[in-house]
Amino acid sequence: MDAFEIVLRYQEENRWFVNESYQFSFHDPAQQNTIAPSELLRTPDRIDPEHLFDEMDKYLDISLRYAAFWLSIHYYEACWLELAEKSEFIDPEDRWKNTPDIQDKYWNQGPNLTPCFVMTEYQLPKYFLFYHLDTKEKRPDYGRIDLLITDEAGQVNTPVAAAGFSLAKKAIVLGDTKQLSPIWGLDQETDKSTAKEFGVDDKEFSKRQKRGLNCSDPASIMLAAENACKWRHAEDEAGLFLEEHYRCVDGIIEFCNRLSYNGKLKPCREHESPLQEQLDEQKVKPFVLYTVKGSVDKRSGSSRLNVVEGEAVVAWIEENREVLEKLYAPNHIADIIGVVTPFAAQARCIQTLLETKEGNYKDITVGTAHRLQGAERPVILFSATYGDNSADASFVNSTPNLMNVAVSRAKDLFVLFVAEKRRKDKGAVFKCINCYGQDRQITFSTIAENAVQKESEREQASVDEGMTEAELNKPIKEEAETIGMNICPKCGKELRVKNGKYGKFIGCSGFPECKYTEKLK
Repeated sequence: MDAFEIVLRYQEENRWFVNESYQFSFHDPAQQNTIAPSELLRTPDRIDPEHLFDEMDKYLDISLRYAAFWLSIHYYEACWLELAEKSEFIDPEDRWKNTPDIQDKYWNQGPNLTPCFVMTEYQLPKYFLFYHLDTKEKRPDYGRIDLLITDEAGQVNTPVAAAGFSLAKKAIVLGDTKQLSPIWGLDQETDKSTAKEFGVDDKEFSKRQKRGLNCSDPASIMLAAENACKWRHAEDEAGLFLEEHYRCVDGIIEFCNRLSYNGKLKPCREHESPLQEQLDEQKVKPFVLYTVKGSVDKRSGSSRLNVVEGEAVVAWIEENREVLEKLYAPNHIADIIGVVTPFAAQARCIQTLLETKEGNYKDITVGTAHRLQGAERPVILFSATYGDNSADASFVNSTPNLMNVAVSRAKDLFVLFVAEKRRKDKGAVFKCINCYGQDRQITFSTIAENAVQKESEREQASVDEGMTEAELNKPIKEEAETIGMNICPKCGKELRVKNGKYGKFIGCSGFPECKYTEKLK
């Protein structure tokens, strides 16, 4: 029995698994009914094209794509079982050898059980070297990798990645040249001088630089891949552009859209922020500028710090911690807030200030944008660091990628702590910040009571929904004793203890007609 026959037998024995996935129908909002997929394919005009595409995509995810994924997995498992029957496994004493014959066996067996190997671009080449007994040399195993997938390629420098790409037949490169670029230890002039020694003149160097093939900024393997890609989604951009954005609320990602993407991103987040209602009531955007008065920065080696601004950041966290932990329960403050700054010295300053406070603030992530790239938090606080004594925010204005990364880490709220003078800054980044951001000294302590009250009402509604009148008015004897006053002061009906998202609270049994609630002491 070959591998394909094994898969077919598996499919026959587990037909319910595949068929069950096909029990799906499309919802037609216009007709307020459902449409079977087979019928829809015959009469596609019954539903608008955009909705048809979305629904068909969902349908394929739970039917054909799902089944195909599992069948492919089991196919390679079957290939491994074929090898097992032939007893062609590597002998235990040969497992650590990397001669060509052992390499062939290893790469014919291992990927059948683990089709995807995860490693860094830096470590990749050493796993694809084989030792020749005749020449006593280690040589690269060119072409061994069927498909090389490189993620966060915008941060990978070209010399490091080039070795890995030489080993692969095909490659998929994912990244964003509008986010942080690699950290280079070689300046551009030294890079150009070294290139000259190897016959690369200034004109050729400039060409390679544009293609992302040099050994200094602004090169990256993502930039190199873009220039090598033949397919273009737009006249000025190569490759496939992932335009849908699901992490941030619209009011945050629109800033990044304006700063870096020329409006090409489509905000697609559907669920509301736990802060949205409170922000709406205060007429506050999720992109807030917090002006720090008396802000002064100073040099710290090659870095920069601003103690006044750092203290403002820490004070904001202290003031709003209780409310944020209630709104995002059961998360700890370290899971809710992240602090980003352009300078390592400022990050150390804020971290030290947090560690001096009672209440375990030390676990809050504080660092430069490089530390948080790829991460996310509901709330991001950004310390710009440049004070009123600085002529301009030169580093921030010259690196829009840094601000793009910092802002897009925030899911629900971005607060930028900034000196008064920065509000007059004409730099590229701050010009966009001052145009888009809203200057408000917002704290959630002022709206905490209202937020908890409204949440209690929502929790009461969810508890009461579907209950009979007898159940609604049934006394809770043990808990009623802890209330003190068991009559609603608004309508005179009995008060009850209920369980909500944030624990027990007191609510009127006459809900929803009476919405009286109070905290349980």
